[in-house]
Amino acid sequence: MIAKSISFSITLNGRKTESRFLPSHWRLIDFLHETEGMTGTKLGCGAGMCKACTVAMIDENGVFHAIPACSTPLKNCNEWKIVTVEGLANGDTLHPLQKAFVDDGVFQCGYCTPGFLMEAYCLLENRKSGLGLNSSPEKAVERVLEAHLCRCTGYLRYLDTVKRVVLEETPSSEAVRKYSKWKLIRWLSEAAEVENVLMLQYLYAAFSVKRPRYKALAGHGHQTPGQPRCILAVAIEEMSHLDSVNRLLVELGAIPNLEHQPLPYEPRIYPFELCFEPLSRKSLAKYILAEAPSDLAIADPQLFKELNLVSGSIRPISNVGSIYKNIRAELREFGENTGWDHWRHWDNQLEYIQKEGEVDHYEFFLSLYRGTYFAFEGERDIWSDLNDETYPSWQITHKTMWQGFSNSLPEGDGLGIAKLSNLHYWLAMCLLEMSYRHAGNYHVLARRHMAGPLLQLCWFLPEKFEILPPFDRSTMKFYIGINECEQYDYMLSILDKIEEQEDLHRHLLPPAYLKASWESREELLAMRDNLLV
Repeated sequence: MIAKSISFSITLNGRKTESRFLPSHWRLIDFLHETEGMTGTKLGCGAGMCKACTVAMIDENGVFHAIPACSTPLKNCNEWKIVTVEGLANGDTLHPLQKAFVDDGVFQCGYCTPGFLMEAYCLLENRKSGLGLNSSPEKAVERVLEAHLCRCTGYLRYLDTVKRVVLEETPSSEAVRKYSKWKLIRWLSEAAEVENVLMLQYLYAAFSVKRPRYKALAGHGHQTPGQPRCILAVAIEEMSHLDSVNRLLVELGAIPNLEHQPLPYEPRIYPFELCFEPLSRKSLAKYILAEAPSDLAIADPQLFKELNLVSGSIRPISNVGSIYKNIRAELREFGENTGWDHWRHWDNQLEYIQKEGEVDHYEFFLSLYRGTYFAFEGERDIWSDLNDETYPSWQITHKTMWQGFSNSLPEGDGLGIAKLSNLHYWLAMCLLEMSYRHAGNYHVLARRHMAGPLLQLCWFLPEKFEILPPFDRSTMKFYIGINECEQYDYMLSILDKIEEQEDLHRHLLPPAYLKASWESREELLAMRDNLLV
C-alpha cells in the first residue's frame, strides 16, 4: 500500500524547514510553491526538459548540482540542501550573476531566467572550488546551458553574459591551463603505477612456468608481433606501455614514475589485490578481468560471473582501459585548451595501448584459462590438479630478500642469488630513469641489461633454488644523483655490489649469466668514460 503522505524537511536557502507531513505525490516544485511561497522557480514543461524550474542541490561533498524541481519527487529529496533563485541575493545586494543579467538586459519575458541563473550559479560555484576546470569557461558555459529553452530572446545574450561572469569570478585561463596539466599528470602517474605492477605480476608468473616443458608459454625475453604467444611478451608489452606513459610525463614537464607500490597493491580500479603469485587458474581469472573489454559483463555474463567467482573479486571491476579512457579525455581537453598540437600523437599512442590490452592480452589469457593454448596439446583441464606433473607452473610463494619478515628468504646461496637479481633490477630501473631525464640516451643499455643478466638470473633462481625473483622495492630513489655524473657514480656503486655478490657465488652462476653480466658492465663503463670526456 502506497503512503498518502510523507514526513519532509530540507535545508532551503540556508534555513532548515519545519518537518511536516506532505502529500507523497508532490514534487519539489509543489513544496516550493505551495508550502514556502517561493514562486521564483518556474513551472514550464513539467517534465524536466525546458529547465525553467532548475534549482541547485548541494551534496555532502559540497558539489553543486542543477536539478529540475518539476520532475524531482518529494520522497527523493528529503533532507537535501537546496538553493533557489530567491537565495542568490544577499539582502539588497544582487548576486554577480543577477546583476550581470540586469546590466546586460539578457531577458525579455523573464520566465526562463531563473533556470538560466541557477544553472550558471552551480557552474560558477563548482569552478570556484576547483571542479570542472579541465574545460575552458566558454566550453563549460555552452555545455551546461545548451539544454535550456528560451522562447523570447534566444541564447546568445545569456551565453555571453554567463561567460563574462564566469571568467571574472573564477580562475584565469592560465590557472585553468595549469590545473588541467597537473590533473593530467596525476592520472598518468597513476597509470604508470598500475602498468608497473602489472608488468611485475606478469614477470613473476612467467618465471613460475615449468621449463623446458612449457618454454613456449614462458617466452624468450622478446616482444612478438601481433597477439602475444607467451607471458614474457605480455610483460614486455606492459613495459612498453609504462615507457609510453613516462615519455608523456616527461614531455609535460613532470618526472617519470618508475616506483611501484608495495605488493599486495589494490588501486581503486581493481576488485582484488595485485600481488606476486605463480600462474594458476585464479591468477589467470584476475588477468582476464584486468585486461577485459569494458562490456564483458554484457557480452558474456556467464564468463564474467565465473571469473569474478574464481578470482575472489569483492566488487565490480573497472578495468585498465578505464584509466586510459579518462586520460585520453583529459589529454584532449588539455590539448584543445592550450593549443598543444602534439596531444593527437599521444592520443593515438594511448588508444593503441588501450586496445592492445582489451583485445590481444585478453584473448591470450583467456586461451590459457580455457586450456586452448597451443602448448597445452588439447589438455583443457590443465589447471585442475596441482600435483600433476603436467601442471604448467611451480607453485612458489613470493619471498623477500629483506630479513625479519614472515616471508623472508632463508640464509644461503638462494638468498645471495636473489639479492643479485634485485641489484640488477634496480640498476636497470636506474638506467631507465636516467634515460627519461636525458633524451632517451640510455634506453638501449637499460633494455640490454634487462634482457641479459637480469633475465638469466630470473630463469636460474626457480630451476636451481626453487625460488622466484623477489623484485623488492629499493630503499632509495632510482634517480638520486644531483646531476648525470653523480647518478653514474650511484649506479657504479650498485655495480660494485653486483661484483661483490658475483664473487661470492661465482661457482654457482651459469656461464650465460656471467657473459651477459660482463658485457653489460663493459658497456656501462664505456658510457661513463664517454660522459667524463
